[in-house]
Amino acid sequence: MNEIKPTTLEKAFDMDDAEFEQTVILRYFESQPDKSASEEELETAVKWARTAMMDAVLLDGILRGYMRLRSQNGDVAFQLAEGGHFAN
Repeated sequence: MNEIKPTTLEKAFDMDDAEFEQTVILRYFESQPDKSASEEELETAVKWARTAMMDAVLLDGILRGYMRLRSQNGDVAFQLAEGGHFAN
């Protein structure tokens, strides 16, 4: 496998799908070098990483004031704040 350099969440958004998946999988193996992983385990790790990225985007929007967080029928709901925008 290829070696990867540490990266940031911001840089991860610029990765294409293949590069993102490879990075997550390599980090998965780095954390348990003496263990193999099934295809299902790797798919689960990548799926979790994609979900975590979306959560990070939503949290960033809330903390910056671009998004509003509320409860709707017992679930968490998000909406763009009035005048809110996302910066590049």
